[in-house]
Amino acid sequence: LFDTTMGIGSVALTERFVTTTDISVSFVKPMTGKQYSIQLQYNHIGKNMARCTGRAIDTETGIVCATAMGSFMLLKNYSFDNFEKGIKL
Repeated sequence: LFDTTMGIGSVALTERFVTTTDISVSFVKPMTGKQYSIQLQYNHIGKNMARCTGRAIDTETGIVCATAMGSFMLLKNYSFDNFEKGIKL
């Protein structure tokens, strides 16, 4: 959950494809709810790396159930500018 949301957020902010280099998740409370809100904060966006922290919050109770920290490498040759649609074999 965190890897996907943090990664998509990194792509959206940098307009470059990314790969996860490090992720750490701490489960604070049991995740027994039906719906969660994920809040992310990007602490650093540089030329090569993006780093962020996140929280999973139960939308019914407002309780923080999990926290995470992640680092993502920005891929140099893969930006939206030079991405061609389709797959070449």
